Amino acid sequence: MDELRSAIKALKNNKSPGKDMITAELFKHGGDIVIEKLSEIGILIWNTGTTPSEWSKGVIVKIPKKGSLSNCDNWRGITLLSLARKIICWIMLKRLQSDIDMNLRKEQASFRQGRFCNEQIFTLETS
Repeated sequence: MDELRSAIKALKNNKSPGKDMITAELFKHGGDIVIEKLSEIGILIWNTGTTPSEWSKGVIVKIPKKGSLSNCDNWRGITLLSLARKIICWIMLKRLQSDIDMNLRKEQASFRQGRFCNEQIFTLETS
């Protein structure tokens, strides 16, 4: 339950929801009932190894870049996914993070807390 509370608290407000139209604000103000229901879903996913099929669907939205909007290269797409999916995935990632870190080589910098590729590139450039 504490993991769910911290995951929900970490959600950013005023962001577009996924296909289910459930916003971060609804999760944040839903209280213990929302946390209890998400916990049940999370336990079911953990035990069965499958996620709801609706979570694999997203809404692709075109967003303009700088420059002429008539040029097709000046647009990018983002996919809006279910926030419930993001919350459960965030918790699973946090649980697996220590095991992942133990199995990565010490040279691996990217995708690790407190380690950046920039430092390794700088080291290579100065040697």
